[in-house]
Amino acid sequence: MAITHHEFDYIRRLVRKRSAVVLEPGKEYLVESRLSMLVSRKGFATLHHLIKGVATDPSSDLERKVVEAMITDETSFFRDLKAFEILRTSVSVSHPSEPRDSCLGASSRLLGAIATSC
Repeated sequence: MAITHHEFDYIRRLVRKRSAVVLEPGKEYLVESRLSMLVSRKGFATLHHLIKGVATDPSSDLERKVVEAMITDETSFFRDLKAFEILRTSVSVSHPSEPRDSCLGASSRLLGAIATSC
């Protein structure tokens, strides 16, 4: 049985709220395929029952597992040494005790934002 429009919309809102990942319309197949393994692992009869279980108890661990199943666990950027080498050689960053000009301050904030996301 295919996921209903209402169920897909619920999962879309949940994933966006919890992870900032946007599931565009037309990605119903993705929700169905990624959650199908969770359905059997958690002992639900169908995807509909799983979604109802999440909606019934949104504070449960099940909600976290649904969101985790929907997001891409792509970490290759953080293992890509070339990307970090480009950052190291292209972005000037001063030590906090050194005076900053406006351009360098912007670079420093950019690098801080990138480092924070890692």
